This record gives sequence, structure tokens and C-alpha cells, in this order.
Amino acid sequence: MTDGLRVLVAEDNPEMLELLGTLLEAERCQVALCPDGASALLRIAQEPFHLILSDIAMPGASGLEILDRSSAMTAGIPVVLISGQVDLDTALFALRRGAFDYLLKPFRLDDIRNLVRRVQRLHGFAENEAGERVPKQAGMNGHRPQEILIRKSRALQLIAGSAKVLGETHDLGRLMGTILELAMWGVGAEQGVLLIASEAEGRMRVAASRGFRETVRSGDEVGSVDELWRLADLPSEIASSVVPLIVKGRQVGEMALANRRDPESFSMADREMLDILAQQASVALENLSLYATVESSVFEGMRALVVALEAKDPYTEGHSLRVAGTAVQICRQMGLGSNVEDLVRYAGALHDIGKVGIPDAILQKPGKLTAEEYARMKEHPVVGWKILTLFSFLREEAVIVRHHHEWMNGGGYPDGLKGEETPLPARILAMVDAYDAMTTTRPYRASRGHEQAVEELCRCAGPQFDPEVVEAFASLSPQDLCVPATASSHT
Repeated sequence: MTDGLRVLVAEDNPEMLELLGTLLEAERCQVALCPDGASALLRIAQEPFHLILSDIAMPGASGLEILDRSSAMTAGIPVVLISGQVDLDTALFALRRGAFDYLLKPFRLDDIRNLVRRVQRLHGFAENEAGERVPKQAGMNGHRPQEILIRKSRALQLIAGSAKVLGETHDLGRLMGTILELAMWGVGAEQGVLLIASEAEGRMRVAASRGFRETVRSGDEVGSVDELWRLADLPSEIASSVVPLIVKGRQVGEMALANRRDPESFSMADREMLDILAQQASVALENLSLYATVESSVFEGMRALVVALEAKDPYTEGHSLRVAGTAVQICRQMGLGSNVEDLVRYAGALHDIGKVGIPDAILQKPGKLTAEEYARMKEHPVVGWKILTLFSFLREEAVIVRHHHEWMNGGGYPDGLKGEETPLPARILAMVDAYDAMTTTRPYRASRGHEQAVEELCRCAGPQFDPEVVEAFASLSPQDLCVPATASSHT
């Protein structure tokens, strides 16, 4: 080969810039080195290049900006983005925007050599066995067959490299969405959905969907993929592919993709990629199931401890579960969504777990507490917070437990937070905790009825309780609430 590729490298780290230049020159490339994004854009506008390598984060212009702007100035020139860390979201975003590849530092000579060979083939620089130049070939919609294969190969590499990212999240929606986006990008689909078995026999629930706008949403249930296509108003003859999700030999769901950007049916290579991604989704589901089992065991153990504490005092028995149930009703009344509902459900059930550190003589004292005893009692939110923060999956609940005795005016404890400094779920529990205490008979006072308790809450709205929470609570009927029998009998 008599002449080499003209390559532009944009990198703000001088040592890395020099290294890339050396590696590329060893492959007989003509290299232009740019220390920032702005100078790279100027060179791209002035000179033709066969390949552009750009760091993601740089002064002047980022690698993504170079990708967007150079695509308009130099149509068809491969742009490879480089980064020092695995960032799956950025990688997917870049590849969807047309990046040719996404490489990770540190580089090896083989990484650069392989990249150069691939780009040489794209531009017809490679030689065949007879020493003749291999001509450029154009495929469907102007895509070169080699580029299609390279991009699919790179997608599989990203899948393998993303295992750490996928393993670090226990959010089913985010996990399934990431896998679905990889699948759609890899095979060029415009619509995609991941379905998992529903509790209802013969039904499947949408765990993630892309490209359907409002016609198909997470949480929807269908009996089959054909029913889903009809729900989305897609034509019956549309090209589609469906692969099963298998866990321990049992089908637990399906991944379905449709409406390819090219009219050809899904190829064998597409099918192989989807099988790999389906395996990733299946493993993720199995791991989440195991994680959920561990979470449930730990939570139930803590709940048993709270129940044991409450059982020592007949006046507070069932208090935590009533608080949790009523807090959920307020969340629904305020339209806060299932995530907040789950937070108050678990935090409410465990909000008094810190009382395990309070002596029984104080917890069960029939009369008014002394100043010293009251100060000791006020320690229970912090003790509860310390217990729950030991478990990563309960850290949000731990914060709520710590702050369920804060006041809106800063007069609460343990941290004297004011207004919205206290998380909304904690403000909800603070009000419900007070309501349940008022409507429960204690040795030193009779219980109040529901209406009397609501009047007191309204009186204290502003200085002590969140007015919006009190308003939402007051709009509920006693039949909607988890109220003690003593409260309903006094209404």
C-alpha cells in the first residue's frame, strides 16, 4: 500500500495524544493531532480525512459535538469516540447518533491496528491476496456491508463490557430498558418491547418498551405478541422477530422487535445477536429475583422485630402497619406514583425500629416521661437510621425513618429541618404517625375520634405538618384509612 489513511486525532491529554499519533503512524497513517475540540473542528472543515478519533470530554467542543458537526461537513467519514471509563448510556447515545465505534482507554497497539484495518476496508485501501486494491462496496441504504458487520460486532462487545453496569442496578425497568435499547440499535428496529410473565395465567406484562409513544406502556398486559402489535396498531405483515427469555429451562417472557428501517427480514446475524441479548435479560431477571428474595427475608426479619416491640405494649400493637397503610392512601390521593408509595410502605412499617435501643422502662411507662426519658426516646429515629443504612436497598427508607419527627418550622428532631428540607415521604409519615397516636387509647389519656384528630392536624398544619399532606388526608373518608377501632367508634 503506497499511501495511508489521513487520520485526525482530538485529545486534550498531551501524552495520550502523542501515543495515539505514534500508534497510527506505525500503521503508515498520515496523522493530524489536535489538542482540543475547537481546533479539531477547524481542521475537519479545512482538510479531508478518512478517519476521526475524538475524546468524549474536551475543552472547546466535546467528542459528541464533533460527531454531530463533522457528520454534516464530512458525510461518510467514520468518527470513533474514545473514553477512559465504561459509560453505557453515552456509548449507546453515540452509536445511535452515527459513531463508527467507541473505544476505551488504555489502548493497545492491536486495538489501533484493528481499527485501521477496518477503516482501510471501508475506504477500499485494503489489498487482496493478489496485491490489488479492494473496491468500496455499498449496501442497503448506502451502508457498506463491512460497516454493518463491524457495528454489530461492536454492539456485542458493548454488551459484554456492560456486564458490570447491568450487575450494579436492581431497577428492573432501567435494566430491561438498557437491554432493549441495545437490541433495537443492533438490528435497526424502530419498535421494541420486553415482556415478562404476569401473575395472571397466560398473560405477559410490559417491562420495557420503546418506539410506541402512548399506545404501549410499561405495566400494560397482553396475551401474546400479536395482541401487542394490534394494540400498537401495527400492520400484520410487518417484519418482526420474537425471542424467548429462558430462566432455568422455563420461559419467563419474550423480547419482540418490529418495524425495521430496511425492508428485509431479520437475518441470522440479527437473530444471534437477539439471542445473546435475551440471555442477558434472562440472567438479569434471575438475579433480580434472587435479590428480591434476600430483600424480602431481611425486611420480614426487621418487621418481626418491630412486631415484637409493639407486642410488649398493647396500646401500640399494629401501629407501624397502620401508619404504612394510611401513608400509602395519602400518596394515592396526592398522585405521587408507585415509587413513593413503596417508600412510605416500607419506611412506615419500619419507622419505629429504632425503639429497639430504648429501654423497656421508658417504652412501657404508663405516665408522662421525664425530660431525660423524653430525650432518650427522641433518639429512636437516629437509631433506626443507623440500622437501616447497613442495607443498601433500604437507604432511602433509612433517610425517611430518620426524619419522620421533623416539623415544618424546624422545631422537630433530630436535625431541626425546615419545610421541604424534609423529604416528602417523611413529611407524610410525620403526620400519619401523629394521627395514629391521637386515635389510639393510651394509659394516660383517651383516644380522639377521627374528626377531632383531623381538626388538630389542620390546626397544626404549617408550623408542624405539611399543609398539602394534611389537606390530602382530610379529603379521605375514615373508610379509606387504616384507623384503629377506637378511632372509628368515636366518630
